[in-house]
Amino acid sequence: KKNGGIVPGAADNLSACGVVVAMSRYLAQHPSEIPADTEVCFITFGSEEVGLRGSRRYVARHLDELKRMDVRVLNYEIIAYPEISILEREVNGTLKCSPEVIKSAMAAAQRAGVSHKIGSGGLGSGSDAAPFLWAGLKATTLQAFKTPEQLIAFYHQDRDTPAVLTIEPLMSVLKLTLEWVRAR
Repeated sequence: KKNGGIVPGAADNLSACGVVVAMSRYLAQHPSEIPADTEVCFITFGSEEVGLRGSRRYVARHLDELKRMDVRVLNYEIIAYPEISILEREVNGTLKCSPEVIKSAMAAAQRAGVSHKIGSGGLGSGSDAAPFLWAGLKATTLQAFKTPEQLIAFYHQDRDTPAVLTIEPLMSVLKLTLEWVRAR
């Protein structure tokens, strides 16, 4: 409630948190879906809007371990539109995402039968995948958001409430992620 009112943040980014919880629960109940010799970690970060503080700190604290494990990051950013953009660029389009993770996410989307395209983080954008990429780790972001329509309608406004969410984009990201994990 500071400098602009209350922003509930349902699309940005409670939608992604919900998918993280749902996928965590599913894989805990179905461990056979996780390939052998694969560890799956689900993490949500705070303070993305103020300089990616949470993800920056996480990468800094765990960098040696992350490099040793040959980590791959599939980040979620705003899940509010049926077509998923698999980002090839982050941070205002200045940071290239991992071609290997992009390719595997595209293949997973194809297998899952979900609508997808290659996208690029536009002006004013940057997500929690960026600190992983800056550290030389493999990452991309899934973003299901329609600009300028949804940007104008509710992005970073008090209208970003659960009413802007629908089940189709959330299910699409879940399906894509499950196929991505299975193929590891």
